Amino acid sequence: MNRKRALRTVFFVLLGLVFIIGLWYLAAYCLYAENNSTLAYPHETLLKMGELLFFSGAKKTWVAMGWTTARVLIGFCAAFVFAALLGTLAALFPDVKLFLLPSVGAMKAIPTVAVVLILFGMLLAPETTVYMNYIPCVLTFIIAFPLIYEAFRAGIEDEDREVADYLRLDCGKRSLKGTLFVLLPDAWPYISLSIAQSVGLSFKTSIMAEVLVNISGVQAGLGTLIYQARYEADLPRVLAYAVIALILLAIIDIPFVVLKGKMRKRGFENGQRK
Repeated sequence: MNRKRALRTVFFVLLGLVFIIGLWYLAAYCLYAENNSTLAYPHETLLKMGELLFFSGAKKTWVAMGWTTARVLIGFCAAFVFAALLGTLAALFPDVKLFLLPSVGAMKAIPTVAVVLILFGMLLAPETTVYMNYIPCVLTFIIAFPLIYEAFRAGIEDEDREVADYLRLDCGKRSLKGTLFVLLPDAWPYISLSIAQSVGLSFKTSIMAEVLVNISGVQAGLGTLIYQARYEADLPRVLAYAVIALILLAIIDIPFVVLKGKMRKRGFENGQRK
């Protein structure tokens, strides 16, 4: 039964992929029929990807992939550390939760493009240009922090009543021992789901920031290469870089998607205990 379900899953995923590629071919064909060659065919994009990854410009592509990944990791790790600490404190101390409510709400609501433009204006001076390398890190932090913070807070607050009562009697619910060895492990399904949800968003936001921050002195990421290709009107190269970014995101995201699936099988859905 499990094998049949797995084959069915693979079949429909591949069918969806074929559908997307078919639409891509159709759109490219219609544009070519109107003498508009801006949209390359999928096989042309694949050939361009191979060229960018293994032949002409390969070094620049791999270095850009490294910079994009590093920026995402820096911002995400910083967000995780602060969200873990503050989310735990907010769950244990209601006053901390109220104090952080405006800040977390602002992070959720603020347009990320506005943050990029504000930081760009602040760091435009020659002596501060080097700090523009870290604007994508700031954007990643803003995207990931609220999701992970809410996961820690909700996971601890939603602890089983019997366990919470036992902790109060044994060592106190707010004790360091109870938090580290009971509350946080029990909150892990919430935390893992928040990680799975925020990694992809962080990656896409980082690339968007790189597209907007593309001046000399800033190390080129994939977003920078996409902008440069668009500036040079080389749209097949734009598509190739976009697909490379998509594949890189999929590689990074696969472990978290698998983890999310395991959490669902264990009785968790969207961060809620069943």
